[in-house]
Amino acid sequence: GLYLRTQQIEKSNLSRIINSSQWNYRQLLSPCFATEVKGTTGTGDATIAGFLAQFLDGEEAEKCVTLATAVGACCVEAVDATGGIRPLPEVISRINSGWERLSPSIPIDNWKYDYQYKIWKGPEDQGR
Repeated sequence: GLYLRTQQIEKSNLSRIINSSQWNYRQLLSPCFATEVKGTTGTGDATIAGFLAQFLDGEEAEKCVTLATAVGACCVEAVDATGGIRPLPEVISRINSGWERLSPSIPIDNWKYDYQYKIWKGPEDQGR
């Protein structure tokens, strides 16, 4: 899974390419997708690549953590670092078709479930 926690994004070069207001004070947990793990080589890199693919397209935090987790899950379905990586439309289709998620393995008391993205929003989350 992936945990994201942000604070106030100050004016910077980053705020010129994204709508920084939607990224202020976020606390999100995107649980792992159910998959058969064959290998973990490259999973962290794949997860970050999934995050950046959405982030650089200007997508909201919820979509970024969801795609990041999905790309990481695809990666573990192969024994090598890139064999499980699928084209972006295929990964998004798999998410949208109801790909099962695993239950979080950390305490989530006081967290709220987001039924649209199937992620958890923490008590410090100030997103919309």
